[in-house]
Amino acid sequence: MREPDVSRGEDMSQKNATATPNQSMSIIVPSRNIDKLLILCTQEIRELYSNIEIIVVVDKYTQDDAVRLLFGVTLTRSLGQNISAKCNLGVSITQKPYVAFIGSDAYPKEGWRESALTFLTQNPSYGAMFGLQLSPPDDSFIQKCIRKTCSMSTHF
Repeated sequence: MREPDVSRGEDMSQKNATATPNQSMSIIVPSRNIDKLLILCTQEIRELYSNIEIIVVVDKYTQDDAVRLLFGVTLTRSLGQNISAKCNLGVSITQKPYVAFIGSDAYPKEGWRESALTFLTQNPSYGAMFGLQLSPPDDSFIQKCIRKTCSMSTHF
């Protein structure tokens, strides 16, 4: 059976329709480098979803940096690309029908993946959705205010 082609608008919801949530989604984390926040982000993802594919796309890293990431993270170099190009690179690596993007300075809320997959499988005409950005617990008050302001929707 031929794989759906999203560039032609074909429905990806049928690919791996019987797969479990961990098998049907990848989480892509674009970042400039491997730092404390990226490590916290991947740890939080791994705590919530022990078997989910995590793809980290960074500009540069050393072998020591790579070792600091948790086991089971796919690490790829982006050659200084912008965040959109990093996300696209992550998508090109995965074979999963669904992808999620999270900033390296954020972390996922419990249940978000299940909610997203439920919504997307029940509404195949939707191609994407997004949620609020959560700050790491040790962010300062100012950092949390900036994140809250940046994640608010603006309507004109």
